[in-house]
Amino acid sequence: LFLTQHKAGNSQANFSHITDMRLLWMLMMRLNRDSHHRLTRLMLRLAVVVTACGIAAIMLSYAIVGGFQTVIPAKFTSFSGHVQVQKLTQAQDFESDPIAVSGTLFDSMQSIEAVNMLAKVGYKAAIAHNKEEFEGILLKGIDREYPQERLMEWLTKGKLPQQQSTDGTVEVLVPESLARRLKLSPGDRLKLYFIQNPIRARSVVVSGFYRLGIEAEFGRPILIGPLELIRKVNDWSPGEVGQIEMHLTDLAALPPVVGATRNIIDPRWEAYSIKDRFANLFGWLGLFDLNK
Repeated sequence: LFLTQHKAGNSQANFSHITDMRLLWMLMMRLNRDSHHRLTRLMLRLAVVVTACGIAAIMLSYAIVGGFQTVIPAKFTSFSGHVQVQKLTQAQDFESDPIAVSGTLFDSMQSIEAVNMLAKVGYKAAIAHNKEEFEGILLKGIDREYPQERLMEWLTKGKLPQQQSTDGTVEVLVPESLARRLKLSPGDRLKLYFIQNPIRARSVVVSGFYRLGIEAEFGRPILIGPLELIRKVNDWSPGEVGQIEMHLTDLAALPPVVGATRNIIDPRWEAYSIKDRFANLFGWLGLFDLNK
């Protein structure tokens, strides 16, 4: 259009045409080059943003998967230990058979490498009754040496149960989910019926609520109270317990600790690892390795 505005045959015009054409050509090339550079920069920036988002998504997914594989086992081991030592003939997890642990054996178990803490516990099945509500529960008895700071981490309302009160009152911690179903508040009384021959009933006081987030995996709500209550209901001697929970410094030390424990305990006992007890859970967590 620019060139058609000039007439051919005019030398001055021809010279002007040539000059104008050169200027237009230079301008076109410059614009084309700048446009190419701008497009390249835009594509590079877009590629960087997309790659960064992709890497961030991978890192987030990896962190979530790693969190599952770390936090969930930590909750289970915090509540029931890495290794449980109990009678070999025990048929059910929710009913402990008594074992007598001497001080020498207890010290030997404590001296095993990677063992951080030992806890004497016992389990007893019962039916909890409050007004018109009934529900099957599992009572976990703990002794006086059980670390109170661990219970404080789970406590959501109320206070920790006392091991022994002056008036003979027995206090228990109740899972939040059970407290909602039975409409309980701290300080309420709860009746426990232990199914045995003869059936024994005990009245307990709800000292507070706790939450782990994994209560459903145990099959039934677990109340936490004094081990002495289970001893009295089962007519155990003062030195008898249901289980010894072994808490380790590292989950990776589980196989050697289980082997060392089996070498020193009574042949009629067995040492079960947390992976044996919850094999389905740890099998599910192992599938995350494929995702990673």
